[in-house]
Amino acid sequence: MSLRLRLTLYYGLVLGAFLLLSGAVVYGVFHRALHQILDESLREAAAIAVSELRIRDSGHLQNRLPGAIALTVYDAQGRPLWQLGQPWVEVELKTGFLSVQGTRVYNHPLPGGGVVQVMRSQQEALSTLDKTQKTLLMGLPVLFVLALGMGYLLADRSLRPVDQVTRLAEAIAASERYGQRVPESPGQDEMARLTRTFNAMLGRLERTIEREKAFALAAAHELRTPLSLLQGRASLSLERPRTPEQYREALAEIARTAEDLAQVIEALLLLARTHVPFEPEPVELDLLALEVQEQLEGLAKEKQVRVMLELEAHPLPGPPPYPPHRHRQPALQRHQIRAGGWAGLAAHPARGGVRGGGGSRRRPGYPPGAARAPPAALPARRGHPGGAGGRAGPDFGHGHCRAARGAPPARESPRGGAAGPVGAAGGESAVNPQIRPVLPADFAALTEVAYATGFFGRSAEVYFPAKVLFGELWVRPYLGPAGGCGLVLEEEGQILGYVLGAQDPIAYRWYFLRGLPRWLRQAAQGCYPGLGTSLRFLLRALRYPSKAAPEGLFPAHLHLNLLGGVRGQGWGERLLRAHLTCLQQRGLPGVQLSTTEENRAALGLYHKLGFREYTRWTSLLWAPWLGRAVVHLILVLPL
Repeated sequence: MSLRLRLTLYYGLVLGAFLLLSGAVVYGVFHRALHQILDESLREAAAIAVSELRIRDSGHLQNRLPGAIALTVYDAQGRPLWQLGQPWVEVELKTGFLSVQGTRVYNHPLPGGGVVQVMRSQQEALSTLDKTQKTLLMGLPVLFVLALGMGYLLADRSLRPVDQVTRLAEAIAASERYGQRVPESPGQDEMARLTRTFNAMLGRLERTIEREKAFALAAAHELRTPLSLLQGRASLSLERPRTPEQYREALAEIARTAEDLAQVIEALLLLARTHVPFEPEPVELDLLALEVQEQLEGLAKEKQVRVMLELEAHPLPGPPPYPPHRHRQPALQRHQIRAGGWAGLAAHPARGGVRGGGGSRRRPGYPPGAARAPPAALPARRGHPGGAGGRAGPDFGHGHCRAARGAPPARESPRGGAAGPVGAAGGESAVNPQIRPVLPADFAALTEVAYATGFFGRSAEVYFPAKVLFGELWVRPYLGPAGGCGLVLEEEGQILGYVLGAQDPIAYRWYFLRGLPRWLRQAAQGCYPGLGTSLRFLLRALRYPSKAAPEGLFPAHLHLNLLGGVRGQGWGERLLRAHLTCLQQRGLPGVQLSTTEENRAALGLYHKLGFREYTRWTSLLWAPWLGRAVVHLILVLPL
C-alpha cells in the first residue's frame, strides 16, 4: 500500500470518528432543544390560563395560547372545573412534566389546591427530529467521501517532492551521475528540509566517490610501478642466456621489488581493517622498533651506515601487531637510506607508537613546495586518533580539567619515556623546516603558535588570557570532522607555523553546538584561568559579528599562521599553495578567509595567489585594545 493511501486511510479513520461523534452531538443537542421549546410553550400556556381563569372566555384564551393545546382546570378534589379543547389522554394530576403516548403534559398547581393541566402533542417535534436524523445519515457519508477525496489530493500534492527525490535517486543509481541535485522546495517546511538534506547527502556522496576514485588511482599507480619493474627485469633476464651470478642478481632485485609490492598491499589491507573493532592487547613498542631495526640492517650495511637505538620497554594497550605495523616503517626508512638522506626512528611510549623520520626529498604526489617530513607516529589504534596511551594533547572530556601542554621540545619525548634517533647518513647536514600533514597530536603545539600570533602577530594574552579555551575555540575545530587539508611547518619536532581550514560549514558549527555545554561546565569548575577578560572579547565578538561570503560558492575557509622567525622566507606561500591544491583535489568550489588591513604582508600574499576582495567593513571589535576601529576584509578564491 502506498504512502498516499495509508495517509488517506488514517485521515479517513480520524475523520469518520469525528463525523460520527459530531452527528451524535448535533442530534442530541437538537433533541434537547426541541423538548425545551415544547416544555416552555406548555409552561407559558399554564401561566396564561392561571391569569385568565376569572374571564373563562374560550375564544379569547385560545387566541393567546401558543399552538394546539388542550387545557383543563381541576379543583382540589380532582374534578374538572373548566376546559379548553378535549384532552386525548388521561394523566394523573401529578405536578410537573410527563410524556404519555406521544403527548407532553404539564400539571401546574394552583394556590387554592387545584391544578391546571396543559397537554400538547409531540408529533411535530418527533417529525422534526426524524428529518434531522435522515439528513445526518445521508449528508455525513457524502461529506466523508468528499473530504476523503480532498485528503488524497492533498497527500498526493504534498508527496510529489518525495516522488522527485525517488525518481532522481533511481536515475542516479542507473546512470551513476552523482552530480545531479533535487529541485529544492521553497520555504522551511519538512519537504524543504528533506530536499536540502538529500542534496547535501548527494554532495557528500559525490565527494566520497571522488575520493575513492582518487585513492584507487593512487593505489593502482603505486602497484603499477613495482609490477612494471618485475616484468621488465624478468623479460630482460630471459632475453638471452646469462651467468648464474647475473641470474642471482636479477632474482635478488625481483625479490626486493616483490617485497615492496607486498608492503604496499599489506598497507592497503591495514587501511581496510581500520573500521573493524578489536580487543586491545599489550604492544611492546621497543620490540617493534627492534624488529624494524633488524629489517634495516642489511640495507644499512650495503649503504655503509650504522643504525643506533636507545629504547625503553613500555607496553601499551592497542591492536594486535598486524604485519603492516612491521613492514611500513622499514619501507619508509629503507627509502630514506637508499636516497642517501638521514633517517630517524624513535619509540615514544607515552604517545603509543613508533615514529620514523627521513631526509628532505619531496613526497611523491604531494604539492610542490611541501617538503617530505618525518613520517608520523603509527598509533596503536584505540578507536580514535592519538594513540593507545590516551588522546594525544589535552583532553577536556568528561567534565575534568587538564592543563594544555606546550609543544614538545626537539628530540625529546614531551611526557617522558625514550626517544632514540637513528643516524643513517654518511655525513651531517643542516636541518630545514619541513611541511607535513597536521595530526590530532599537534593540538598543543598548534595552540602555542596560534596563541603567540593571535593579536595581529603578537600574543593573544592581551585580550584572551584563557589559553586553553583559545585552543578549544580556534584550533581544535580544524582537527576534527570539519577540518581537512591542514598542514604544519616543522623543524626538529617544533611546529613553526600552520595552515588550517574547515571544509564542511555544518560540521564546523556542530562542533561549537556540541562543545558549548562542556565548556560552560568546565568554566564553572574553574578550568579556564583568565576567563573574565576573555569573556569580554567573546561578548564584543557577538556585538560586532564578522561577515562571510556565500557558503554555497565558498564552503571552505582557512587560517594561516607563522612564527616570527620563519616569516618572509616563502614558507607561508608554500603552505598556502599546498593547502589550496589539496582543496582543489577534493573538488571544493571555493575558499574564503577573514583578515584585516593591519595584516599587510599577508594581504600581498593572498592577492598574489589570486584571492579577491568580497566585502569589507569597519568594526570596533578591537577598539579596547588598539584604541581605534579596524577595517576587516573577506577574501575569496574560486577553485
